[in-house]
Amino acid sequence: ELKKNRTRYRLQQVLDSAEIERVDRDMLRPYVIARHDAGAAQLGLDEVKKMAQKYGRLDLLLLDDEVVGCQLGHVITRAGKRYWSSNRFGYPEAVFSDPKRLRETNSMNLHIALEWALENGYDYYDIGVALGRPGDGLLEWKRRRGGELDTMGNRGCFYISPPKAGAAQFFWDAPLF
Repeated sequence: ELKKNRTRYRLQQVLDSAEIERVDRDMLRPYVIARHDAGAAQLGLDEVKKMAQKYGRLDLLLLDDEVVGCQLGHVITRAGKRYWSSNRFGYPEAVFSDPKRLRETNSMNLHIALEWALENGYDYYDIGVALGRPGDGLLEWKRRRGGELDTMGNRGCFYISPPKAGAAQFFWDAPLF
C-alpha cells in the first residue's frame, strides 16, 4: 500500500514564522492532545521555531495538494554517528479523528521521513521518544519496522509509569520482557 500510493505524497519544508505558528496551532498541538490528553508535554512555540529554522526542519506532508500532516525533526550526533530524529508528527483533525486515515497517513509520514534521512546521508533514523505501553500497539509497530530500544545513555535503564489503579494486574497482563 505504501509503494502504491508513494508517488502521490511529498514533503514541503516550512520556514516562514507565521506558517510555523499555524502548523503548531493546527496540527502539532491538537494531535498531541488527541493522542495523549490535555496534560501531554508540548514543545513551546519558540522551540518549534528554533528547530524548524535553525537546527532541524519542519515539513508539511502533502497528499496531492492537500496538507495531511507534518513532521518536526532535528539532528543528533552521538559517537560520531548522525541520527535524524523525528521529534513530533502532527495531523489536522480531519486526519487524526479518522483511525483508518490516521494509520495510513502516519505510516506514509514515517516512511517518507525514513527515506529523507537515508537520502541525506544519516547513519540512523530515530523515530523519537514516545509514551508506549505494552499492548497499545506503538511498541509493536516500531519493532515490526526494525526499531530497537535506545536508552539514550541511561546505562541500560528506562522508566515506566504503571496505572494508578490496578498496577499489579498491569504488570501481570503486560510483562515487558
